[in-house]
Amino acid sequence: AQICRHRAAEQSHEQRRELWRVLSGTLTVVVDDQKKVLNIGDDIYIAQGSIHAMANTSTEPCVVFERQEGVCREEDIKRYVDAYGRVTEASDHPAIGKAIAHYKSIMTAMRSQA
Repeated sequence: AQICRHRAAEQSHEQRRELWRVLSGTLTVVVDDQKKVLNIGDDIYIAQGSIHAMANTSTEPCVVFERQEGVCREEDIKRYVDAYGRVTEASDHPAIGKAIAHYKSIMTAMRSQA
């Protein structure tokens, strides 16, 4: 299990898939072109190649169980937006553009709450 801080990277993996389950708190996720809010007990499956990000948009702690299946290596991570200044990749794919727009709207809302 991991504690979800307030922001993270938007990324994809070609060699692994993930399952996220909310153990406590509320989690906002972006998967491809959809934005969803998950509550305690909710889970979401992240398919290989899906653009995804998680964010804790509340002031309460959020704990997430994450299961990774497949090849789990740093070299497999493609980052499109990163809250921590790591290297990102450019893409003009429409699904990535929609996912980035969702991610940026979440980050903007979080900054306005601060």
